[in-house]
Amino acid sequence: MIVVHNKRILSSDEISLLAERLQSLASDLRSIQRGWSPTAGTLSQARAINDWSFEVRDLASLGVIGNVPELSPDAEDYHHMVLSGTWVLAAEHGWARSLSRWYRLGRPKNVPSLSSSLG
Repeated sequence: MIVVHNKRILSSDEISLLAERLQSLASDLRSIQRGWSPTAGTLSQARAINDWSFEVRDLASLGVIGNVPELSPDAEDYHHMVLSGTWVLAAEHGWARSLSRWYRLGRPKNVPSLSSSLG
């Protein structure tokens, strides 16, 4: 998503980075469509998140309650964070894909089951 703020659009470098992320996501989506899943090596380098929940907003996102040092290194206490839009969620396989990266899913937050959230 491109946001115009105070009549300022993203810089050329920011648009290039977004285009690269979209191309990478599109490539991964095509691979997933063909039955591919991220390897153990890919997931070992992915950020691990615990206490996550599936949340539907205008764009599906992963919510995290807790201290995620890699995402918020100065946070000392627990708080709610919403990660970038989630494009693929494979909770049963322990991974998710956002616009910019893979996530290794740990324990979910104690909420009703994902299948009941999806209807």
